[in-house]
Amino acid sequence: MVPPIPGWAQNLRVVILRRLLKENLIATREQRSQLAFAFVDQRQTKVYEYAVLVTDLSEGVLSVAQLYRDRADAENGFDELKNQ
Repeated sequence: MVPPIPGWAQNLRVVILRRLLKENLIATREQRSQLAFAFVDQRQTKVYEYAVLVTDLSEGVLSVAQLYRDRADAENGFDELKNQ
C-alpha cells in the first residue's frame, strides 16, 4: 500500500501488470527528419506491455485488472460517440 496522497483520505494500492506481446511489431526511429522502419523479430526479442494501476480496491490482482480493462472499453465507446 502507498501512503495517502495529500488531500486524499485513504491508502492506495499500486498494481503493475506485464503482458507478453505476441503480434508482429514495427519500431521506428527518425533518421534525418524521416522515419525509418526497424522490424522487430519476435523469435529473438520478447516485448512486453506494461500497465500501472493505482486503486483503493481490495480485490485480487486479476479482478482489478479485468475491472480496469472493462472500464477502459466502456470509456472508449463514450469517447467515440462524443468525438465522431
